[in-house]
Amino acid sequence: MENNNHIWSGRLNLVLGFIMVLGAGLGLRLFQKQILEHATYLAQAEGQYIVKKELPAQRGQIYASDMFPLATNKEYWQVLAVPSNIKNPAEVAEKLAPILETSEEEIFSKINNDKNYVPPLKHGLSEEEGDKI
Repeated sequence: MENNNHIWSGRLNLVLGFIMVLGAGLGLRLFQKQILEHATYLAQAEGQYIVKKELPAQRGQIYASDMFPLATNKEYWQVLAVPSNIKNPAEVAEKLAPILETSEEEIFSKINNDKNYVPPLKHGLSEEEGDKI
C-alpha cells in the first residue's frame, strides 16, 4: 500500500513539475512580447491609424447618345477624425476650420469626446485641400 502511494506521489510531482515548466515558459514568452518587443508592436499599432487607400480599378464612364457625360470619374477626399486620439481638440478645430470652410465650434463639438469614430467632418474636398491638412 505504501509503495502505491509512493508511485502516485512521484507521478504527482512529475505532473506538477511539468506544469511549472510550462508556466515558466509562458511567463518568459509574455515578458519577451510585452517588455522586450514593446516598441515593435507600438509602431505597428500607430501605423494602423493613418490610412491612405487608392482604388486600383478605373471605372467606366457613361455617355448619352449625344456624347453628353451621364456618369464620370472624379476624385474626392474626405476628412475623418478619431477623437480619442486628439490631444488638443480646440487647436485642431482652429486649424481645420479655415481649410474645411466650417466653424470652429462645429468641428470642436464633433471631436471633443472620447469616441473612436466620428462621421466624416467634410466630404468632397479637392486634392489641394487634402494636401493642406
